[in-house]
Amino acid sequence: MIGIVAGFTGVLHAPRATAGEPTPTPFVQVRIDQVTPDVVTTTSDPVVTVSGTVTNIGDRPVRDVMVRLEHAGTVTSSAALRTSLDGSTDQYQPAADFVTVAPELQRGQGAGFTLSAPLRSLTKPSLTIDQPGIFPILVNVNGTPDYGAPARLDNARFLLPVVGVPPDKSDRATGFDTAVAPETTKPVWITMLWPLADRPRLAPGVPGGTIPVRLVDDDLANSLANGGRLDTLLSAAELATSRDVDPEGAVTRALCLAVDPDLLVTVNAMTAGYVVSDSPDGPGQLPGTPTHPGTGQAAATIWLNRLRALAHRTCVAPLPYAQADLDALQRVNDAGLSTIATVSAADIVDKILDINSVRGATLMPDGPLTRRAVDLLSANDGMVAIAAADFAAPDMSETAQGTSANADITPGGCLPSWSPRRSTRLSAPRWPRPAPTRSFPPTSTRRCRFTSVTTQPRPAARTPWVPCCGAACTRTPPRAPRSWCHRRRGTCRVTTRSPS
Repeated sequence: MIGIVAGFTGVLHAPRATAGEPTPTPFVQVRIDQVTPDVVTTTSDPVVTVSGTVTNIGDRPVRDVMVRLEHAGTVTSSAALRTSLDGSTDQYQPAADFVTVAPELQRGQGAGFTLSAPLRSLTKPSLTIDQPGIFPILVNVNGTPDYGAPARLDNARFLLPVVGVPPDKSDRATGFDTAVAPETTKPVWITMLWPLADRPRLAPGVPGGTIPVRLVDDDLANSLANGGRLDTLLSAAELATSRDVDPEGAVTRALCLAVDPDLLVTVNAMTAGYVVSDSPDGPGQLPGTPTHPGTGQAAATIWLNRLRALAHRTCVAPLPYAQADLDALQRVNDAGLSTIATVSAADIVDKILDINSVRGATLMPDGPLTRRAVDLLSANDGMVAIAAADFAAPDMSETAQGTSANADITPGGCLPSWSPRRSTRLSAPRWPRPAPTRSFPPTSTRRCRFTSVTTQPRPAARTPWVPCCGAACTRTPPRAPRSWCHRRRGTCRVTTRSPS
């Protein structure tokens, strides 16, 4: 049974809405505020509750505003994902009749609602969910605009991850009093990014001939030496992927080194001998200022050789060169610098380490993703951005001073978020946790939310692994910042099983 709690009371049975699109002129907007449970497990309540708000955003009153829950079949492929989340509603079936949110909504007026439906039932309307999977759910809004006829006015969609189906003790006669457990024999693969980076150390100016490269300080010598920070990071990765610790290669397949090309350039230069500026001041870094010999040539050589050996058996992905500020790069509007920071970074990593690194992925450094950074990444066809799960940009508005903004990303890349806290939970579920979102027209830009980045090995043993996205494209409310993504080459791949 579907229940509703709203600012206005009364339940009416509305005529079935046609399967067409929402009206071209926007009259109302529905927003989903909460879904409980947002991930269904065998211990969840067997009833799904959706709460939200319907707001009149048009230029006239709207009468007989009604809502109902609808559902579609489980998503098992990228094509089914696109079909469920684009503008079409033909694949959705009602879970119950319409119920009234408000007899009338004036311009700017809104009304809240709460809808409930059982996961499965043979005796009453339900969402017809009897197996684990990802299920598209839709909130349909009908109404009658002033001077108009009854019509579908808006809809909001979200994906409901069902890890396991809980029992319904109230429906013993149908056999639904037993749980349907998740399939755990083939967990999804995830990638752990292991960063190797440092702040830029090269002094301004490019020496020529036999003149050794100059560094602003000699801190890298200590970091690369035994017990230093970079030495410890590399040692940990070596140990974790060694045959003694990882005899079956599970960690080796899941690990991807995130390497700053600027660090590689600097360490590679140190192996040929280098000097360090005597002055920490800016003017003291210019060519011709006094220097003294660096002490880290041997440590740099050993560390770089170790990294080359490790890189030949693990995934390697480049960071933006010198962890560049992508927003600042876009403001500079220098195509050459932008290319070096994002596209050519992989070429540098490949040349120094003698490998084939992962292409088309930008691992976001610290800092918000601004509209300018989005524009820079969008200019590179097929570029994918990856950020941590706690990444969030501020408000949608972007001021003249260049503050952060939640910018729509046009087709060409995606920004999944990964959560270390949730990594262990992915051993059983095969689906990520998407955030409830509102609907969007077919021409709208998309954003995605991911809980992890997965990898699949290519057939060739020495070629790098390719990150793939295990989530769905949706549109988020503008006032609820999310991790960002847009589809790579027109699709976001849905990973339903681990690679064989």
